[in-house]
Amino acid sequence: MKRSAVVLAAMVAFSAAPAQPAVALNPLSHCGTERWHIKTLDDAGAAQVSSAPIAATVTQLRAFSVPAAFNKNNDTSRYAPVEKTEYTVSALLVGFKEEADRDLHVVLADPAHPAHTLIGEVPDPKCSTVIASGRAAQISAVRTAFTKCFGAAPAGGGLKKFSGKFVAKLTGIGFFDVLHGQTGVAPNGIELHPILRIKAETGSCPTGYILP
Repeated sequence: MKRSAVVLAAMVAFSAAPAQPAVALNPLSHCGTERWHIKTLDDAGAAQVSSAPIAATVTQLRAFSVPAAFNKNNDTSRYAPVEKTEYTVSALLVGFKEEADRDLHVVLADPAHPAHTLIGEVPDPKCSTVIASGRAAQISAVRTAFTKCFGAAPAGGGLKKFSGKFVAKLTGIGFFDVLHGQTGVAPNGIELHPILRIKAETGSCPTGYILP
């Protein structure tokens, strides 16, 4: 059995890391709070994240079980194996917005099942924990690609919907977020956070930019 199949089949049975008290956060005050070190790869466990991406679909990621001991304040330990894995998905880009914590919030849909969505996030590369993670250049490249392709996010935090059928291949780290009514959220709260790479598959940028 291929490694990707083994990993995907095992998700419903994985053991969660024990929740621990949140550590004092270092980011700029308006960059983020909940699980912010893990979201930006500045935590002690970031070095354990596999650099060999696992291919998955949006629908498959939405089917993963939420860790039994999940705690939204756990900013010190990753829930293995999901939060120690890079996933690559082909996704229909639905829309994006800039959130109060300065993340680009991207709604991704399964091309085969457009009603199945999940969230991808691209932090602000100027946030101090992103800089400390050593991934600022990757994150900056993804953020720049989004804005050059689709234009700036709307002022006021509204969702900018993409026109046409633009499918991209995105690679990001698995992350479980608490459900709080997010636009496009998966039922288990799974996200790609952060998105580290993006490559166009079908469709064209409305701005005329050629997405790598």
